[in-house]
Amino acid sequence: MFKGIIRKILLINILMFIAVYPVLADELSTDNPYSLTAEGEIVYDNHQGLIRSEGGVVFESADFRVESDNMIIDLEKTIVTATGDIVKIISDEQVLIGNKLIYNYNTRMGSVYQASTKVEDLNLAGDEIKFMPPPKNNIKDDMIIELEQAYLTTCVFDNPHYHVKANSLELYPDNRIIIKGVKFYLGKVMVYYFPSYVIKYDEKTGTYQNVTPFPNIGYDSKNGLLLEMHYPYQIGEKTEGLITAGFNDEGERHNSLKHNYQLADNYKWVTNVVDKKEEDDDDEDEYERTQLIDSGLNYRKGRVNVYTGLRYDFIDDETIAKSRVNYNLGRYSFYTGLGYNLTIKDWEEKYGVIYRGNKAVYELKYVSGYDREYLPYLSIKGKTTNFAGFNTNLSLGLGRVRDDGITANKAVVGLALGRSFYLTDNFRIGLNSDLAYHQYFSSFNEAYQIYNTSLTGAYQLVLSPTVSLKPFLTYKLTDTYGTPVLSDDKEDKERELKPGVELTYHLPGDEGAWKVGIEGNYDLELEVWDEKTIRLTRDYDCMSAFLEYDTVASGFGFGIEIK
Repeated sequence: MFKGIIRKILLINILMFIAVYPVLADELSTDNPYSLTAEGEIVYDNHQGLIRSEGGVVFESADFRVESDNMIIDLEKTIVTATGDIVKIISDEQVLIGNKLIYNYNTRMGSVYQASTKVEDLNLAGDEIKFMPPPKNNIKDDMIIELEQAYLTTCVFDNPHYHVKANSLELYPDNRIIIKGVKFYLGKVMVYYFPSYVIKYDEKTGTYQNVTPFPNIGYDSKNGLLLEMHYPYQIGEKTEGLITAGFNDEGERHNSLKHNYQLADNYKWVTNVVDKKEEDDDDEDEYERTQLIDSGLNYRKGRVNVYTGLRYDFIDDETIAKSRVNYNLGRYSFYTGLGYNLTIKDWEEKYGVIYRGNKAVYELKYVSGYDREYLPYLSIKGKTTNFAGFNTNLSLGLGRVRDDGITANKAVVGLALGRSFYLTDNFRIGLNSDLAYHQYFSSFNEAYQIYNTSLTGAYQLVLSPTVSLKPFLTYKLTDTYGTPVLSDDKEDKERELKPGVELTYHLPGDEGAWKVGIEGNYDLELEVWDEKTIRLTRDYDCMSAFLEYDTVASGFGFGIEIK
C-alpha cells in the first residue's frame, strides 16, 4: 500500500511539473498523452530535463504499453529509453521483447534491441526491431515493424528443425509480411534462396497464409515424386505476384502465375498464366489440359472494379477479348462480363445481380457463350442454421439451362444436414448428408435425385499418460434415382467403407509424437479393396514426416510437410 501511495504522489508531481510549462504540457497531454508509474523511484532531473525511474516501470501511451526495469524520459526530445533484462512492449495483441527500447512518443518511431516477437505461430527475432507509423497516404496500416538481419521459424526449440534468415523483414500487422533476401535452412543446412517472399493476411480466416516458403514434398510408387509449393513475391513498391507450382512423375501438373504491376493509385496491370494437366474424373487414362494467359488493365476504386484485357488459349489456339465490371452497393453486387472470341467470331456474355440477405443469398444471372449456359437462372442459398441439433442448409435453383447442346427448364432443391456429437467422452459420431432433387420441365418431364451421406465414428482410448489408441470407421454413400437430362448434373453411384486404427505415443514436452496407423478403402459396389495402407508418422511442433506402404498397390510412399 505504501509503495502505491508513493507512486501516486510521484505521478502527481510529474503532472504538476508539466503544468508549469504550458508549451510542453500542451504537447504531452493533448497530442501525445502518456502515464508513467514505477514500483521503485521516479526522479525528475531539472537541470537535464529528464525523468528517471527504476523498478517495475510501466509507461503507457495511446499506442502501446512498455514494461521495463529502468526508464529515462527526455522531455525536450520526447524520447523514452527503457532498459533491463526484459523490456516488453505491448500493442493490442502484438508483443515485442528485447533488452532495450528507444522510442520517440512525438514521432511514434522507435527501436527494440536484441528483440523478438510472435505473429500467430511464427517466431520473429532480430538484432534491432524498428516500429513506426505508416506514411500519410497509407490508410490500411496502423503500424509498420521492420527487422534487419531477421530470423523466423514456427519451431519452438532452441535448435529448430527449420528456420529462415533474411536481410530484412517488414511486418504490417493484420495485412502482410514482406521478407527480403530469404535463406531457408533445414537444421543447419541452407536449402535455397529467394530474393523476396510475402506472407499475406486472410481477413476471412483471420490468419496469415503460406507462412513458410518450404514446398510440400512426397513420393509414392504410383505417381512418383510429388511436389507442391507457393511463392508470393514483391519487387519494389509496385510489383507483386504469386507463383504456384505442383507436379508428379505421372505428368500431372498445376502451375500458375499471378503478376500485378501498380500503374497508379487505382490502376494496375494484371497478368495470369495457367498451365494445368489433371487426370480426367471420368476416365483415369485421359487428362484434362489447360494452358492460357490473361493480361489486362484493372481499375478499382471504392465500390467499382473494372477489367479489360485479352486471353489466349494455347490448347484451342483462340484469342478472346474480355471486359468485366463489378459494382457493390450495400447488400447488392452487380456484375457484367463480355468476351469476344477473335478466332471463331463469337460472343460470351455474363450478367448478374447478387443480394446478400440476413437469411439467404439470392443470385439472378444470365450466362451465354460458355460450356454451361444459364438463360436466365435464379439461385437462392440459405444460410446455415441449427435445426434440431443439425447444421442445416437449404438451397433452391430455378431457370433455363443449356449443356452439351440440350436446353431444359429446370428446378433444383437442395438440403444439407450435418452434426457432430459425442455418445460418450471418448466416442464421437459425425454425420453429413445432402440431397439434390432436379426436376426438368417442358417436353422432358423428368426427375433426377442425388443423395450423398457420410457417417463417421471415432473412439479415443487412453492406454496410459503417453499412449492412446484411436479406431475409426467411415461409411460413404452416393446414390441416384431417375435420369439426368443435362450431362453435367450426373453423379456416379458409390458405396465404400474406410476403416482404420492409429496408435500414438506422445513424447514429453514439445517433442511431438510417434504415430503408427493402418487404414483402408473398401469398394462395396465392386467388393474390392482400393487401398490398404500402413503409415508411420513423426509429428514435430513445426513439421510432420511420414513413411507408408500400400499393400494393394505394393508401393511405398513418404512425405514432409512444414506446418
